[in-house]
Amino acid sequence: MKKFSALNLLDRMKPGWFFFFLFAYQLFFTFQGLDLSDEGLYSTSYQQIFHNPETVQYNFMFWFSAIVGGAWAWLFPDLGLWGIRLAGVVITTSTIIVTYYLLRKYLRRAHLKIGLLLVVLLINNNLKLVHYNDLSALFNMITIAFLFAGLRDENHWKLLLAGAFVAFSSFTRLPNILNLWMVVGIFYYG
Repeated sequence: MKKFSALNLLDRMKPGWFFFFLFAYQLFFTFQGLDLSDEGLYSTSYQQIFHNPETVQYNFMFWFSAIVGGAWAWLFPDLGLWGIRLAGVVITTSTIIVTYYLLRKYLRRAHLKIGLLLVVLLINNNLKLVHYNDLSALFNMITIAFLFAGLRDENHWKLLLAGAFVAFSSFTRLPNILNLWMVVGIFYYG
């Protein structure tokens, strides 16, 4: 008789079910609480970015985040504040999916799933929004995935996509311009 362990369970769990569980767990907390400081500031920014951009000048340091949040709010106007939170869950889950598929060949899948589960548990006390930190993490992981695949496969298109996502990340939050240092990885690889 096989001994039950969490590692065996996570090893056998299909990635789709794992991602669904993490998505549902985060989604459960989108109904909790109301934050009128940051959440209200960002939500107002997303609401006004296309109609009245001069009113959200304070957030222009994060202008691409406001564009993404505004586009989401424009696509799903009836969802309101909960829709902004739903978008945050989608962004966080997307980051986890990219990370999983980037690292699955190099780590035991159960250990990788435990690590990703712990990340979700630790960041879940933050309200999920279309936020520059979450967008930065997503774009950085996509950049790393394309950079790694482009160098490994010697595919210039993937390297070009990695550069495009560095640009997206830089516009998401201006201090992310430091991500240009990822180019050093190309020279190191060469």
